[in-house]
Amino acid sequence: MMGKERRLTNDEQGMTSDDGKKKSDLEERLIDFAVRIIHLAIALPKSKIGNHICGQIIRSGTSPAPNYGEVQDAESRSDFIHKVKIISSSASVVRHSSLAIRQSLFDLKKIKVHFYTSAYL
Repeated sequence: MMGKERRLTNDEQGMTSDDGKKKSDLEERLIDFAVRIIHLAIALPKSKIGNHICGQIIRSGTSPAPNYGEVQDAESRSDFIHKVKIISSSASVVRHSSLAIRQSLFDLKKIKVHFYTSAYL
């Protein structure tokens, strides 16, 4: 069928319950997530690598909240799905970056422990 698809209602998008109230607090959780990402970025070391990862997680970690607003204004089901995939992609980047951060910190601790224990042998 050619032409403009009809806009989905909040009920069709699963954003309201039968009594008209929000089903989830996703927007609030996305804002909290962005704040946690900002705190993580502030805590990263001020180095070439730290600055690179910082920029990456700031972009990816703070974008889902405003993108959620775009999801709410989706003009069609396919537009809705596309916009949700954008949020999912951003969250995936943050997940992988945070795993890399955690692993590198773990490796750094192992190196320090090995350094200190081998120094006294």
